[in-house]
Amino acid sequence: MTGSLLALALPPLLHLIHADVLVLAVAWFVIAGMLTAGRTLVDRLVLAGIILLAALLSAGLIFSAWWWGLAPVPIGMALLLSLTVIATARRQRLSVPMRAEISDAVVVGSGAIAFWLVTRPLAGLDQLQRLRLSALTLDRMAHYALFESIQRLGGYDFQHQAAARLSVQTPTEVVYPQGSHFLLAVMNNFLSAATTTPTGPALLNRYFVLVLGVYSLGVAAVVWSARWIAGPNASAAGRLMVTLLAASFALFGPTAALINGADSQLFGMSMLVLAAALIVRPVESFPEQVLLASAATVAVFYTYNVYGALAALGFIVAAVLYRLPLIRRWPVTVGIGLPAAVVALLPSYLTLSGNFDVQKQALVAGGHMPMSGLLVPIVTVIAILPILSYRARRERVWRGVAALLGSIVLVLGLFALYGSAHAGGSYYYGKLLGAAYLCTVALLGLLGLVVGRQESNRAESETTSARRAAPRSRLPDHLVSVIAVAALLLFSGFQQRLPGTTNGSKPVNYVPLAQWSSGVSGNLNSALYAHLVNERELPSTTPTIIVSGPSAGQAWGNTFYVSAMSGNLGAMQGPLAFLGGTRPLTAKQVAAGVGMSRKFVAVVRAAAQVSLQPPRIIVTDAKLSADISASLRKAPEVLATVITDPGLKRN
Repeated sequence: MTGSLLALALPPLLHLIHADVLVLAVAWFVIAGMLTAGRTLVDRLVLAGIILLAALLSAGLIFSAWWWGLAPVPIGMALLLSLTVIATARRQRLSVPMRAEISDAVVVGSGAIAFWLVTRPLAGLDQLQRLRLSALTLDRMAHYALFESIQRLGGYDFQHQAAARLSVQTPTEVVYPQGSHFLLAVMNNFLSAATTTPTGPALLNRYFVLVLGVYSLGVAAVVWSARWIAGPNASAAGRLMVTLLAASFALFGPTAALINGADSQLFGMSMLVLAAALIVRPVESFPEQVLLASAATVAVFYTYNVYGALAALGFIVAAVLYRLPLIRRWPVTVGIGLPAAVVALLPSYLTLSGNFDVQKQALVAGGHMPMSGLLVPIVTVIAILPILSYRARRERVWRGVAALLGSIVLVLGLFALYGSAHAGGSYYYGKLLGAAYLCTVALLGLLGLVVGRQESNRAESETTSARRAAPRSRLPDHLVSVIAVAALLLFSGFQQRLPGTTNGSKPVNYVPLAQWSSGVSGNLNSALYAHLVNERELPSTTPTIIVSGPSAGQAWGNTFYVSAMSGNLGAMQGPLAFLGGTRPLTAKQVAAGVGMSRKFVAVVRAAAQVSLQPPRIIVTDAKLSADISASLRKAPEVLATVITDPGLKRN
């Protein structure tokens, strides 16, 4: 009977799910079957997912160099073949736990709710209409340019630097962490059944939906990490409680504000919070802990290398405090850890060994997650209250807590000192503070140790010593749990009211996820681009300079947007340097301007002159268009076409 039902259900299921995705899913489940850690199916799949992502990132160094690039079939075959060889060599029988509990539903459900809320504004919108959401900031366009370049070149940009410079701004092709863009490009290929790769709005829409998926998985990662930290000895009620608390912080907290364009940071924070869970509570098998720690470290370094120090330092300190046999079992430590360290540090080495000014970048101005600096210490204090209880002390989990918090304090302290020594502070201090916030939210799992009767206690024999110990632990445990849970339930919904929630002086009371789900206003760039598409002036591979008014800054933003969408952002680096003011005009160039806006006309002409190919200059105002045309006629060596489009002014 079961076989007959399966035979009827399998064909339509295969029709709905692309075959390449099934290959990736099989590889995921095979990895899960090779592990022993994890008491439920969700636990095992999360741990296997960390290894799978790290394997894709590491093998990406090979995929970027071989003939097939990021084609899903060769990648899937390579994964399955490698796993088959490993499983055969280990003579291991695959086994996946099919156990589930109510808290599993909270882990999966929190991610599903987050995805429903963030994709809700997209319903009923076509690809052009979605631009007002998918491309709110130019940071998103810079991330999209990296993704598009990796998709087109079939591998990491730092392995195809010359070709990547045509579509991304130098030195982004080397210095920026590309792990998140690489993974999303791989996933896009696995999820797509199309034989040709879309471009422009269609590809950006795919990328944007994948980014929303990353955010949603990040929410689930925070919830799962809290439950993992609670551990197997926490009661079912305790695990359920901490998942609900973590979900309330993850959904109502400030993280959703990063959807606007902090794509790599979102991915990096998701991987870091998973690493934090394994720092606080390592798996029992030493080889698996080394493998998982190495995989998580690689994933963090590749997705957002600023967070790499937190993960690496936390794992090292935790290994020392837990007295893991790093030296006694050195073949495992060296055999797994050393190759992982080399792979993890490679992108950072390329960043530091080039001409990139790391110090200047660390001090650059920029926005942060809208959160108060008080959030981290407040949540931390509440989360570690259970350490005072008898039950939690028996777990010895304080060692992992000390390793995680010590690493956070050290790294944050160094960036704070560095920023205080320079005017303006460190740009990355706020980013590290946001990551620390999610890690401390995961620490709320410690509350699961003091809620309800522990499962391990029911299995213990009722010895005299156990009965004597129970009354002494009951009162403080209950006090801790009541105080902590009451404080958290009150605090999770009002954390946005804390002073300093935004970069301004006044607190702002809003929930970023709710604000996003209700719909946000678009920007001028997206409306402008949609107009040019409707007028059949875009998409085009011809370099295009957009002039919607006598403002070089506005022209820079419009041109940056259109160039990123057209896949020639790197080729337009020269014109953008003039429009952005990073390349000053000479007196002779200023004199060549025409009309009242002489300097601006000179800027546009200079930008057109340094274009690698003859550009189009699309201008809003007829008078300004005439001035630009007159200036270009004085320099016949500058080959450019001026197009007047009054419709741009309405957008």
